[in-house]
Amino acid sequence: MSLFQTNVIKAGNPRWLPESVRRKVREQGRLTVSVSLSRAEKRRSRRNKKLPTSEWVEKPGHRNVTEGALPGPWRNSVTPWLVGPMDALSRAFVRELVFCAGPQCGKSELGYNHLAQAIDQDPGPAMYISPDETTGKDNVRDRIITMIQSSPKLMSYTTGVADDLTVQRVKLSHMPFYLGWATSPSRLASKPVKHLIFDETDKYPQTSGKAEADPISLGLKRARTYKYDYKALFLSTPTTEQGNIWKRLKACRARFALWVYCPECGAAQQMIFDRIKWPQDERDPERIEEKKLAWYECAHCDAHWDDTMRDRAVAAGEWRDETTGLEMSVYLDRHRPMRVGVQFPSWYSRFVPLSECAAVFLRGKTDKAILKDFCNGYKAEPWKDYAELRPEKAILGLVDEAAPEQIVPRNTALLEIAIDTQMRGFWYRVRAWGYGLTEDSVCIRKGYVETFAALEEIIDAEYYDADGVRYAIHGGMIDSGGGKEEGAEVSRTAEVYDWCVWRRNILPIKGQRRQTQPLRTSPIDFYPGTNRPIPGGLTLYNVHITYYKNKLHHKLATPVSDPGALRMHSATLDAEIEHGDYAKQMVAEVLDEKTGYWECPKGRDNHFWDTECYGLAYVDLLRVKYWQPPESVQQAPTGRRIRSEGVKV
Repeated sequence: MSLFQTNVIKAGNPRWLPESVRRKVREQGRLTVSVSLSRAEKRRSRRNKKLPTSEWVEKPGHRNVTEGALPGPWRNSVTPWLVGPMDALSRAFVRELVFCAGPQCGKSELGYNHLAQAIDQDPGPAMYISPDETTGKDNVRDRIITMIQSSPKLMSYTTGVADDLTVQRVKLSHMPFYLGWATSPSRLASKPVKHLIFDETDKYPQTSGKAEADPISLGLKRARTYKYDYKALFLSTPTTEQGNIWKRLKACRARFALWVYCPECGAAQQMIFDRIKWPQDERDPERIEEKKLAWYECAHCDAHWDDTMRDRAVAAGEWRDETTGLEMSVYLDRHRPMRVGVQFPSWYSRFVPLSECAAVFLRGKTDKAILKDFCNGYKAEPWKDYAELRPEKAILGLVDEAAPEQIVPRNTALLEIAIDTQMRGFWYRVRAWGYGLTEDSVCIRKGYVETFAALEEIIDAEYYDADGVRYAIHGGMIDSGGGKEEGAEVSRTAEVYDWCVWRRNILPIKGQRRQTQPLRTSPIDFYPGTNRPIPGGLTLYNVHITYYKNKLHHKLATPVSDPGALRMHSATLDAEIEHGDYAKQMVAEVLDEKTGYWECPKGRDNHFWDTECYGLAYVDLLRVKYWQPPESVQQAPTGRRIRSEGVKV
């Protein structure tokens, strides 16, 4: 039996010692006391050497897989791509790890491995947060409790009380485990937590409950007590750019991609979908998948990898930083980041055949839902529906080389101007609309001015077609709610109202995300926020902005040579080379398919996009597509011809 010995020195003979002990100290000058520990006390007092998670899970009796096609003791060779992320989270300075991947790529096992290692070597309160209560309870019962019961090492930390190992309660002898779900703020509150596992974060609601913050924010607040040593793991398949996992991945200081080594030439490379090939004459996805006709083509030696060679390439791979190219462990030692992110497309995984990836891609060419699944579940990227359909190159493809700047096309029905108000100026564009149901048009002028006076010059200018026929701008719309800067208490609405009262042919509008009609009018008698009357009153046009943005998107898809195209004047290309304003602004907004609303990411300008929407609303208001071409023109006193009729609002 081991003994711990301690000496009591005479000089330090305290009064609280029994008299018999003090007497022996006085007589002998010192007293040796021996204390023995029981086996259980020795086991508890022994400090285990902390191992990286990938080493810990492979030790006998530590981690057993009970579900899936390969049950038994954990082997890193089955999912070699998890070794890097597991060990990264084991680093003392790494607080958060984001794992963005498709299904069947080991996301959940990464979370269970971290929890298992923490139970043995880094104990502290833990919480597993699922999208909903049912999913969470199923995972606790079928995965977490089973993981503990199948591991002799983890079972040594159980209390032996049956009620401490149930779906409702998982209590170990040295740490509690909590189950939370994203729809219940009460489950995410009031508990200090050291280890947080956020599973399938893109399935979380935007808020955890009425008037509550989002589930991730609520969960992370539980870790404030452990701010210097907490661990948070975020796991999910991505959905959109506004999804939780993608936003957290982009916020990581260090992001890593997996590089593999070709089994034939040994060259390192990232695997991209464009190098997954199949026979050129084969377009049947069912046949490609059933016959396993797809392969991966090495970027260096053009070797054809089947699934087995792909698995060998991945097994020899390594995670590298996306920016510096440094191997993961080297980068972590050198830079010590607090947040680490990894992205893992499904074609790296041994559980996803290359032919399956090819087949899903081909099916997605005719089915938008399948294409979205391919983007999220295989590429591990957010779905970018409208951003991909409206690239800047496609916008510039609408330039009409036969339409000079500020020259009106022949037989134009209407010239209109649309204006987007800013706190320190105005973006505008002037468009000529033709006759007919197709609503053919050409933008003849666009730009930015700083004052109302400059707008007056543009509106009152004379415009001509190639035959010398003179045209005037009929009217247009201006954004009345624009110009309010973030944090400002006032906008330019009153200024816009005054200007519209004076002009009369420029209509103030306010965009509405949803309403029952595309256009709705509201009488305005007073300036905003006051009892001061507007002289003569004013009509505000409420524009269903979502309706017109959808219409604009479809108009932009019309080729420049087809009737109904939204054409641009020929000088647009030169302006884009110098400034790059119009095309970038026309692709700034994307549709959030969850809400059905168009969103403009922070920091991107969308002013020309807004003006084009206002123009569509204006020609709708005037029903221009039903106008008939004039039968004659009359000679102006100046010798130039003008249109013989006009239309008033």
